[in-house]
Amino acid sequence: MRKFAARTVLVAIFSVMALVLLSSADSKERGMTSQLRFILSDGTTLVVALEENKTTVDLLSKLPLTLSFEDYNQTEKVTRPLADRLSSAGAPAGYDPNVGDLCLYAPWGNLCFFYRDFGYAAGLIKLGRVVSGLEHLKELEGQVVVERAVRTQGGTTS
Repeated sequence: MRKFAARTVLVAIFSVMALVLLSSADSKERGMTSQLRFILSDGTTLVVALEENKTTVDLLSKLPLTLSFEDYNQTEKVTRPLADRLSSAGAPAGYDPNVGDLCLYAPWGNLCFFYRDFGYAAGLIKLGRVVSGLEHLKELEGQVVVERAVRTQGGTTS
């Protein structure tokens, strides 16, 4: 009887795991990727497709946000350190960003968008990549509203 009960529990656990994995894969196939919308003061919008990591989960839990961006070193647009630091648990030691990447610079606790190429930096964690509005990235200045957006099956953002 114990073997039967143990088998039943294992089958149930594996069934739930399979459903979770299939659901996740299915939502990706339908294009249901977590995204952020950055709304500039003039109404211009940048849309960022997020990475799947603990830092982005933490960021999503803090939305909506109003942040102030400014230019840094003619390479990136940065915020002041976030009042409530984001988790960097499980993150790599650093990252070599590409144009259009949204990152967290963990040592300072601020978000940054790269609009010029930059080399590897320790403490940099990739959060996502601009998928719409990249041409406006250099204009990112001042107050910006950040909210969650969802990419639907047709590829539109709502």
